[in-house]
Amino acid sequence: GAGARTAQPQLEDVSLAYLPRNVAPEILSITILPPGVGLQQQLQFQTDPNIESAGLDPSLFGMVSQTPPRRLFQRGARSLQWQSEDRNGDTLEYAVFYHSLGETNFRLLKDHIRETFFTVDAASLADGRYIFKVIASDALDNPTGSALSGERLSEAVDIDNTPPVLRAVGSASVAGDRVRAVFEVEDATGRIKRADISVDGGTWREVFPDDGIADGPRERFSVDLLIEGPGEHTISLRAYDNSNNVGTISVTVRR
Repeated sequence: GAGARTAQPQLEDVSLAYLPRNVAPEILSITILPPGVGLQQQLQFQTDPNIESAGLDPSLFGMVSQTPPRRLFQRGARSLQWQSEDRNGDTLEYAVFYHSLGETNFRLLKDHIRETFFTVDAASLADGRYIFKVIASDALDNPTGSALSGERLSEAVDIDNTPPVLRAVGSASVAGDRVRAVFEVEDATGRIKRADISVDGGTWREVFPDDGIADGPRERFSVDLLIEGPGEHTISLRAYDNSNNVGTISVTVRR
């Protein structure tokens, strides 16, 4: 008779645990915002504490809002925004460094940044031109030794906390109800952006330099004004540089 047939072992399933190769994060671009624009993190939705205690990702429940930062006026601020990418989907942390154009070594401004922006308090830096460096690290999601980083340099950025210097050229000349005054305006770090004039504390109105456009580090303004009534009159000029610092000067004339 036929003997009993022995069952052949079969492979049902294979499970393989492996650690995927880590890929370095990248900073794709850095944008420098105009002077005086500060950035602030928007308020996020309140996270349900039960989700956190269960060890679940709040984003699964739509509880985390990745809203862009709010812009607010902050005198002297220079803000950086950057775009980053990590093809492993790792959580990234950032550090911002700086050096002036005359230096070679970078100095740390702030590290352990989770947002993709940073506002520099320009008052903490001397006037001059600076390069900023942003470094992205995936150390939060990778064991020591396999964490990687990527970096990018910004374009050169002017830091200017000093207002323009204004001076009167000669004495103002008065002829009847007309007065002519000449001013020179100079800015050591930046360039002159605009100027306004006022007579006897009246409304400020824009005036233009002799060459037609305010765009250089030194500009001359020759102004012809109408003054009403005898006695003393005050002529005031205010000038802004491209970092929104303002300088003023006043001269008194007698009709």
